[in-house]
Formats: sequence, C-alpha cells, structure tokens
Amino acid sequence: MMRSKQQKSTIAHAIPLALHGGPLWEALCYAQIGGLTVATAVTLFIIPVLYSIFVLDLKIIRWEESMAAPSWPVVAAAP
Repeated sequence: MMRSKQQKSTIAHAIPLALHGGPLWEALCYAQIGGLTVATAVTLFIIPVLYSIFVLDLKIIRWEESMAAPSWPVVAAAP
C-alpha cells in the first residue's frame, strides 16, 4: 500500500514540472507520469485479480501448511 501512495505522490508532484518545466522536462515528466500511472494500476488492480484467479478460484497454486514439528530446535526463553 505504501508503494502506491508514493507513486501517486510522485505523479502529483511531476505535473507542475510537466506543465511549466520547459521542453526537455515536459517530455520526461509525461513519460514518468504515464509509467507510474500504469505501474500503480497494475499494482492495485491487476495483481490482486490474478492472485484471486490462480490461488483462490482455480487452486493452481496451493499454500499448504505443514503441521509437523519444526526442524530447528525450539528453546524456551529464560524468565
């Protein structure tokens, strides 16, 4: 969630530079804004949908928890 907030903040702060930054900055900011917008959309919408399809609906990927004892020694904490 923090990544998407950071991306939105970067997009918002690049808009004034794209509008009034000169010919070089204008093209660079539009490319950056477009890339961050697509990355934000993929992060917030596409990835959760693919996860729900493959893991929850089709059960292609299985997350099985082992009920066996752990393989490392368990030491109780000293009081």
